[in-house]
Amino acid sequence: MARTIYQDPYNSIKTWEVTELNGGYYLKQFINGKQFGRGLRTTKKHLKEIGIFEMSCIKVIDNWKEESRNTEKRKLELNRFYFTNKIITRMMLEVRRALKEEKASNKRLELKEKHAELVEVSKKIFVMKRKYY
Repeated sequence: MARTIYQDPYNSIKTWEVTELNGGYYLKQFINGKQFGRGLRTTKKHLKEIGIFEMSCIKVIDNWKEESRNTEKRKLELNRFYFTNKIITRMMLEVRRALKEEKASNKRLELKEKHAELVEVSKKIFVMKRKYY
C-alpha cells in the first residue's frame, strides 16, 4: 500500500492523502495535520476530475516495509508476554498444590503471600498486554 500526500494549491493548510488499493483509491483530507471527515473510496478517473494528480506531491509513504518490521517486533513482544504469563501460571499452580499439602501455619502464610504476589504480577502483565496490543 503506497500512500501519497498532495498539497492543495488553493489552501496552504490543506493536504490530501491518496492511498492505492486493489482496484481503487482512498482519499483523505487533512487540515492543519488533522483528518477532516472519514475519507472516500474513489477511482482514478474521479481523482483526475477533481485535480488531485495536478497538485504538488509532498511525500510518498510505503507502508509494506514499515508494517513488516512492526509486525515482527509485535510478535516477539507478544510471545514474551505469553511465555511470562505461562510461567507465572505454572508457579501459581505449584503454590496452590503446596498450600493443599501444607499443615504448618507459618509456611501456609508464606505460600499465601507468594500466591498473592503472583496474582498481582499476572494482573499487571494482562493489563500491559491489553494496553499495548
